[in-house]
Amino acid sequence: MTLTDTQSKIVAKATKKDANGWHYLTVQGDPYEIGFQHGYLLTDEFRDAVRVYTHMTLELYGMDYSFFVNQVVKIHKDKIPEEYLEEMQGMADGFTANGFETSIDDVIG
Repeated sequence: MTLTDTQSKIVAKATKKDANGWHYLTVQGDPYEIGFQHGYLLTDEFRDAVRVYTHMTLELYGMDYSFFVNQVVKIHKDKIPEEYLEEMQGMADGFTANGFETSIDDVIG
């Protein structure tokens, strides 16, 4: 996907290095920018986590993953400080900008 000029500037301030199976991120900016950088750089890992949890919750509990996401959002979203919500929105937007459509509720879940 093509980033907007603003998104490109946000991502340009971040780096990702992989070493010995670990991902090392350097991020900077306001909470939204930090979240966007995190989401954009770790899209593949988040996509894989959602894939695993989707199958795991169905296999172990016989319930769809979305049920658990909805419950977590219902219980916790209104208790999350605004700064963290801004960062999570940035993460969701970063995942989406890198090809994995995601909402803030998905990140909270």
